[in-house]
Amino acid sequence: NNSLLIFHSGLLERLSYGGHYVPNLASAILDYNSMASSMKINLRGFMVGNAWTGAAIDNFGATTFWYSHALISEKTFYGMKEICNFSDIGPLQAANINPTECK
Repeated sequence: NNSLLIFHSGLLERLSYGGHYVPNLASAILDYNSMASSMKINLRGFMVGNAWTGAAIDNFGATTFWYSHALISEKTFYGMKEICNFSDIGPLQAANINPTECK
């Protein structure tokens, strides 16, 4: 289930939106451990898969992926990079995108 937060053997794991929450939770655990004299949480690491971190980062990452895998042309990539607002929820709301109205 994609909504589960998994903590097993000291590893914190989550997919998708976990890319936003898991690093913050791991940081809070480390802060707690630095102040606790006993009963520390055994955090060995964390993992996120297909992480959603924020619209601007993820949408630009999707565009870079498309370009690096020859799914869009160089002209399209640099055009999108120049005029698109990547902070919209998306990835770029691809079904409704009109390159001339990307701003």
